[in-house]
Amino acid sequence: MIHAIPGMGADRRMYPVPWSSLPEFSAHDWMPYANELSLADVARSMCEARSIEDGDIIVGSSLGGMVACEVTRIRSIPVLYLIGSAVQKEEVNGLLALLHPLAKIAPIEWLRCLAG
Repeated sequence: MIHAIPGMGADRRMYPVPWSSLPEFSAHDWMPYANELSLADVARSMCEARSIEDGDIIVGSSLGGMVACEVTRIRSIPVLYLIGSAVQKEEVNGLLALLHPLAKIAPIEWLRCLAG
């Protein structure tokens, strides 16, 4: 199975044809927030909610790519495709890195609604 995880504020529509025409391809929406506090927590939730198993292939865009990297620590994933994703914290914009502690107090659901 090929699983695609979209960027923040995006959903499965981020992967139209030709992506969606690939055999065994499934583009996912983000799950509702369930008190996840780290990318690893989000990756565990994504694996459970979207039935990501050992041997599957993962595609991740932006934040979805960062989550996809964490999925590879949970599952035995033979192939990982990153699209516009940071792999190391040094690749993230300096201002965003400084603002990252605010994520603990940001109203995530409200931000998701604003993003559409």
